Amino acid sequence: MIYTAVHSYLPEDDDERKKFNESSKYRNDYFKEADKSHGFAVFRKIGKSMGFIVPRKGSGERLVLTENILRTLVLTLVPAEHDITYDQFKKEVYQHFGIAFDRDSIRLAMKETGNACDDPNYNIDAWVSTLLEQAAMLIPLSDSCSLVHNPVSLNTD
Repeated sequence: MIYTAVHSYLPEDDDERKKFNESSKYRNDYFKEADKSHGFAVFRKIGKSMGFIVPRKGSGERLVLTENILRTLVLTLVPAEHDITYDQFKKEVYQHFGIAFDRDSIRLAMKETGNACDDPNYNIDAWVSTLLEQAAMLIPLSDSCSLVHNPVSLNTD
């Protein structure tokens, strides 16, 4: 998928393609220029094909967090047959992937990018915990503490 997206921006002219294949300086310059003019388009194309960005066609693109993506985050960060606290899971997701779920992480991310964050609706914490619970990956212990569980079994029986 990434290979196809990158190669769709390679030179189509035979002379340009020959220069591209023979000269690493030309290739680097070509990719720098392509990144300046097409970098966002490649990001958007890959994001749409992976399901991170909707709608697939048309305007009004936005990033989304689907159950499959959330499940992948759990499987990636929580060892098989183990649990971590929900707060630890949110920290791990932010550290590894830069995805912020709670108000503090969102404020930090917005500050790092030079944007303001005064909107109280930016807190998606309750929504994420509900998604995890519906996916049977969240074990609520009390109102203030929950465990994120990786249900993958290591048994080969």
